[in-house]
Amino acid sequence: MAVCYHIFCVGPGPGPIHLFYACAVGTYLGGSTDTGWPIVAVTAVSTVLTAALSLSDLLVRGHHAEHKAVTAARAAVHAFLHAAAEKGESPWHHEQLIRQLRHTATAAVDHAASVLSSARPQRARLSRIRQQLGQELHTLDGLLGTGALAQDYPGAAAHVGNAPYPGPLGQPSARYLLRRTFGRDPVRLPVLVGLRCASAGLAAGSLAFALNVGHAYWAVLSATIVLHGDLDRSSTVLRAAHRLTGTLMGVLVVSAIEPLQPPAAVQIAVIIASVWGMNLFLPRNYALAATFITMMTLQANVAITSVDATPHLVEQRVLATLIGVAAALVVLVCTGRRMPHRTAKQQLTRTLRATTVVLDHAAAGRSFTEDGWKACRDLRFELLACASLLPRLSADDRKLTHCQDAGQAVQRQAHAALAAGWHAEPDQLDTTAHREEIRSLLDRLPRQRTRLPVPSGPDDVGAHTSAHRSPLYHATHWKTARSTSSKSRRGL
Repeated sequence: MAVCYHIFCVGPGPGPIHLFYACAVGTYLGGSTDTGWPIVAVTAVSTVLTAALSLSDLLVRGHHAEHKAVTAARAAVHAFLHAAAEKGESPWHHEQLIRQLRHTATAAVDHAASVLSSARPQRARLSRIRQQLGQELHTLDGLLGTGALAQDYPGAAAHVGNAPYPGPLGQPSARYLLRRTFGRDPVRLPVLVGLRCASAGLAAGSLAFALNVGHAYWAVLSATIVLHGDLDRSSTVLRAAHRLTGTLMGVLVVSAIEPLQPPAAVQIAVIIASVWGMNLFLPRNYALAATFITMMTLQANVAITSVDATPHLVEQRVLATLIGVAAALVVLVCTGRRMPHRTAKQQLTRTLRATTVVLDHAAAGRSFTEDGWKACRDLRFELLACASLLPRLSADDRKLTHCQDAGQAVQRQAHAALAAGWHAEPDQLDTTAHREEIRSLLDRLPRQRTRLPVPSGPDDVGAHTSAHRSPLYHATHWKTARSTSSKSRRGL
């Protein structure tokens, strides 16, 4: 489930934590039908109630999420255009500011497109409000493209007006996301996260059973929840420390409440307050959130046991958390040593490949076709992934700090390719400089095992009819020949 989540959920989401809860609790309770089926019934009622409350919120606030996303995109695009129209005192700082605002605007437009596309079925009829929001987003995307074209190609005429393009298409297709993880130059971070969760869960569960811990699934949950995100090592270690600290704090609170033997109404109030605190602090401070999680779990278990059993239950909770956190840290230390280097190389390679495909479409005048716009959509996805992944990978491996400069250069080429798609006169588009820069970037990257294309020059446009044939065949042979010649000189 961790692998599937990290493959297909490309935007901000709640994380697969509740999927882990379902697996662990369901597995643990599956052997006890007198407890398992009542919990299934309670969960079903809770699901129906939650769905009703969610729908009531949508009825009251209407298209709040769509309005919020488009408003954020509008603010980001206008901030970029305003900064691009001015001249800063320091050219270098001004260039850095424009680059950051441009990236933010691109991310905001893509996020709004994902929100609009996920807010309705694909073939559903658009309401008037959604049509207006979609049209505004298309206009904002055009303004962003026009402003970017003026930055990268001064004096070039932009394709404005009623451009025949479908607008932002949201996230890439499921097939593309699968090929991204399991195809050539794969970014296998989801697989690593899944393997870590499986290994830590197996180790924690086995050790908990061996030590006769009554609630063995607590150990499994502690291990998998620490490792379920694609965080760097230092952030994961901090999350483990927060998990342990929060558990100890929650145990102390419950141990102080239970000797007072509160009535059922007070126990229910504590559980409800714990759920509220958990959701309030989860995105802010995980230690406090884990405190409320422990209070909720222990209070629910204490409510159906005797007071004398409370110390034993508390002891099991602490022991299970220690086992889970220890298993997670051991698996973290023993796995993924080479992952930062490989992932950085593969992410930069994929971004360069997507850049060349977009440049080929732009030079051939196919940017506003469906295939051309899908290529832009895929490049935007790789561009945003590159910007979010490289800092985390560099934090994981100090040797990757040099990749920051290469990553910025790759992102500049990607933005320039996106801007080239708005050129009104494709026959006047010269991609020679970009071709040379991409060749230079390929030389700076570690040796590639796969073939990388270089964008076709103006004279080569139309020589290939498929995006899979146009990418960087000649440069691959050029680089392979250099590598082979170098090996021959060394006598290999």
